[in-house]
Parts: sequence; structure tokens; C-alpha cells
Amino acid sequence: MPGSDAERHPLLSAQNLPRTSRFEEALYSLGDEWEVIEGVQLGHFTGLYAFLSVHGVFVVFPQSHYGVVDHYRYRLVIEGENLSRVAEAILKTTQNLGRVVGCKVTGIMLHRQLVDADEARDGFTDHNHPREWTFIGVKLMTWESFGPRLKSLRQVELTEDEVKNVRLRLRSLR
Repeated sequence: MPGSDAERHPLLSAQNLPRTSRFEEALYSLGDEWEVIEGVQLGHFTGLYAFLSVHGVFVVFPQSHYGVVDHYRYRLVIEGENLSRVAEAILKTTQNLGRVVGCKVTGIMLHRQLVDADEARDGFTDHNHPREWTFIGVKLMTWESFGPRLKSLRQVELTEDEVKNVRLRLRSLR
């Protein structure tokens, strides 16, 4: 992606982008109720992070693309790159993993920063906008929105025994 962030799009100026350390902060600031399993490999996806608690199972697929996000019913474009096939592969991978572990698994495409296409067209960034979208069942989140979103989950999806079984299966995928 040529040019600086500000050249690519004025809403992506350095002041609006999170520090690099925010990635680690996002992943490791969830508290004791969440367990992180690092280095998970699912098919051709490597270096993944699985998050596990009674509130559910989420697999984070770190993404290098960031910028303006525009999605339609069957098309996902971030900063001019069509990522629809990537999202489809993530959806299939997490569905297959769900069958293996015996519960629903949600895939999360985690991006450094995303700006809604409507905001970009208007030239206005709404800092109250939750930096989260859903495309074909895959969540798109930013480093900044990831932690608060998982911390906000309150509905119990799994029993402690189910969490234990999922943990054992996920650890075998490292």
C-alpha cells in the first residue's frame, strides 16, 4: 500500500491510528475469565489466537490490511482490497473448528484500524462508532474495539466442563 497513512486517507492520520503496542494490550487485557491460546494453526492459517471462556470461543485472525471498510452483502473491501475470499475461508475454518470442538466458534478479523466508508465519504470520524462490523458471520474489529467487545459479553454459552474440553482440543492445534 503506497504512501503514508495520511496520504492514503486523511482519516487515517497518525493521531487516529493506535500505537503498535495496542495489539498486545487488546489481546491480553481481558482479565482472568478469558483464556488465550496462542499459536493456533487452522488449515493454512497460522499464528492465530483462540479466546475461550464461558461466554464463547473466538478465534482471532490478525490482519495486515487497514483503512476504509466497505462491505455489501457478499463483498468485503478494505482500502481497495477485496477480502471477501479471506472472510469466506475464515468462516469455513471456524465452522469446521466448531464441529471439532462441539460448540460455535466465532472468527474475528482483527485490524489495526478501520474507518467506515460512510465516514470516509463524509470526511467525518464518529469516535462513538463501535469499530465492529459483521460480514457473512465473521466479525471485523479493530485493536481498540476488541477488548471492550469481549468484556461486554455476559450471556453464558458454555459450562465449565465444556470450556475444559474445548481447551484441550484447541491446545492440540498448536
